[in-house]
Amino acid sequence: IEVQTRNVFEHITKTLAAAGATWEHVVKLNTYYCFDGDGDEVKENWTKMTKIRMQYLPNPGPCGTAVRVSGLMYDGFLIEVEAVAIITEGK
Repeated sequence: IEVQTRNVFEHITKTLAAAGATWEHVVKLNTYYCFDGDGDEVKENWTKMTKIRMQYLPNPGPCGTAVRVSGLMYDGFLIEVEAVAIITEGK
């Protein structure tokens, strides 16, 4: 999960840069993640994702929603993130 989380956030960073934005412009994150476990295992998996995420997000970060799903587009994908950024012209 750590490698996939870093890959997702690196791709978003590049996409933001191409639009003239940074993580400071992100106002909302929707995270979809796959994990087949329960109890402490879920917390451990989330902690691993959060450790990577926090390397990218400013403090305070954007509001966010996390949804645990049974599968994503391709087998083996563990995380998908949608970022919504607001860029104001002239600022």
